[in-house]
Amino acid sequence: MISDCGVVQVSDISVGFGNYDSLSLIESVSDHYGLSALILEPDQWDKPIRDRIRSLSVSRIGTTSHFRSAAGRIEFVSRVASRINDLRPQVVIIRCSWNIPVLLKLNYRPYLVIYHSTESTLYYGDADPNFNRLAAAEIDVIVFPEENRAAADALRCGFRGIPIAIAYNCPVRFEEAKKTAMRPVRNGRILYSGALDRNATFVDYYADRRLRSLPIDIYGYIGGSDAEGTKNVLESLTGGIVYKGYVDTLELESVRGDYAFSITMWNPSNENQRFACPCKFFESIASGVPPIAAPHPQCKMLIERYGCGIVMDDWSFKSFQAALTEARRIYGTPAYRAMVDGCRTATLEELNWDYQFARVRRLLPPLNP
Repeated sequence: MISDCGVVQVSDISVGFGNYDSLSLIESVSDHYGLSALILEPDQWDKPIRDRIRSLSVSRIGTTSHFRSAAGRIEFVSRVASRINDLRPQVVIIRCSWNIPVLLKLNYRPYLVIYHSTESTLYYGDADPNFNRLAAAEIDVIVFPEENRAAADALRCGFRGIPIAIAYNCPVRFEEAKKTAMRPVRNGRILYSGALDRNATFVDYYADRRLRSLPIDIYGYIGGSDAEGTKNVLESLTGGIVYKGYVDTLELESVRGDYAFSITMWNPSNENQRFACPCKFFESIASGVPPIAAPHPQCKMLIERYGCGIVMDDWSFKSFQAALTEARRIYGTPAYRAMVDGCRTATLEELNWDYQFARVRRLLPPLNP
């Protein structure tokens, strides 16, 4: 017998420091069915524990080894599956392929299993497409953040006959977007927020002397295989470029609207790094802060559709410098105001969570009593 636990989402990160698209998904599914909601998250040792976030309960699952290690993954999956088997929720949401083995360890069948495939399955290693193929029969609905990634993973993982929704990583709700006033006075600076990695996010670009006069504030978590090197680069910054540290999403939200532009760029070194836009891209647009983006397909498509930002020619330093220079040139001009207006139009017409969740809602079946 399934309990009245409601909805349980298995997260691959400790929540509250980004990835608000997944919080929006569980919140909307919970509201749609009128069920309670619980997030089971891994123990990221450097992130504080939260019992609740928004309207959602959060429970942290500790592991002996780091949760991103092979041993930590096995332990996390096992402990989460045991917890779900005890709770027996009606709806289970699995966030990303890292957690897909949980479905293979359940001793009952939830009424509804939603797979929020937020990363390419190849991101986690060659074994993950096999895990996905094994778990496919347990999945009722798949939510992808981008069309190209959906096509690639559906083919390699054998997701034949499973309903698929494309829902962009837009965490801002429509009513919230309507109430958001574009700040008429900005600080004239450019914002970067997100992962800081010499390879993945081109941190070395910011230390180049040719950018020293540009006003850029950097927020983010130092990671990657050369974290010490990244830290050294950030400590070497001079001129107008400042590293502001690692802050939670709420603090970042409070200052984002003050900025003139924001930067969205990461190294397209693999399939996972090429396609879907991160939440920060959509959050910047919702705040009326035009993004300066590398030509990742989804970024390029949406900026060109709404005229709401600047698209770099490629991922080179030359292109990065040219885009930043162009941003400074047009700041405060009618062209800049048109970009801000484009952000507003994009958010109200398409780039809000309610619009995106409508694509998911139509695939949700009624739950058995």
